[in-house]
Amino acid sequence: MEDTTMATKKEIYDEQIRPLMTKIIAICSEHKIGNLCTFSLGDDDEGEGLMCTTAMATEEFEPPERLTLAEAAKYLGVHRNTLRRWGRIGKLPEYRHPMNNYRLFKVRDLDKLLRRTAESAKELRRRANKIGD
Repeated sequence: MEDTTMATKKEIYDEQIRPLMTKIIAICSEHKIGNLCTFSLGDDDEGEGLMCTTAMATEEFEPPERLTLAEAAKYLGVHRNTLRRWGRIGKLPEYRHPMNNYRLFKVRDLDKLLRRTAESAKELRRRANKIGD
């Protein structure tokens, strides 16, 4: 005997998941949090598959481009040990590869460091010129 009280996956999605997703999307929009959510409900009783994907990208949400220690050192023009030290003291965020635990660096973090360094150098030159006047 078939249980007719059990909700179908589509009904569960429509009644329970969709309202939650609406709230999640509103919160992510308000706080500029990128997200990607996919629900695959497989075949329902009628043999139809149901899949729902919601994606929202923001300026800050981009696929992370990461460089190895050697690549990041070359990118910045510094020695690998300098990057190790900067990571250790928190000057530059470092990440770890999940399989081999090697250090990885996001290109956007390296670019931020380069911009800060360039701005600092510009400020030092400005001050030095004032002293020379």
